[in-house]
Amino acid sequence: ELTNYLEKRADILNDEFLDSEQKQLEIANLRKQSFETTQWRRIEALERIHDSQN
Repeated sequence: ELTNYLEKRADILNDEFLDSEQKQLEIANLRKQSFETTQWRRIEALERIHDSQN
């Protein structure tokens, strides 16, 4: 589930037709669809870890 989410998130981040605000909105919507509200802080932390490793 997390891997699938991170792949979709990467697609959004790599979309050159979206500006940074649109990317943040798309990612927020993806997060809402993929995870319960109670998991969002954990997911955001995992995003930062993932980003720092790449």
